[in-house]
Amino acid sequence: MLFALGDARGHAASFAGGLRALHGFAHAAGAALTGATAPMNAAEYRSPALVAGRLPGLALEYRRDRRAAAQRLSAWLAQLPPEWRWLRAGAATALPCPAAALR
Repeated sequence: MLFALGDARGHAASFAGGLRALHGFAHAAGAALTGATAPMNAAEYRSPALVAGRLPGLALEYRRDRRAAAQRLSAWLAQLPPEWRWLRAGAATALPCPAAALR
């Protein structure tokens, strides 16, 4: 699970670019990654983070696109595997992270 915040319109050339690097490091280390998202606007389609046409995680443009951010967050959380379900309960709740999720 990877996520990033950024300014897709003001910094389209580098929007969420760090996601691609993190994805590469995690993949090389043997991590099973989940939660890729489709680009939603022209700036995201030009993002250097794209891997096989998708963002390798959740990239949020919160400042200018708050409504879409909430919808994207919900859709991203729905993709998470069962051991990460505690995240779906809501960010405001303080649920402990299950030990199995950290392995």
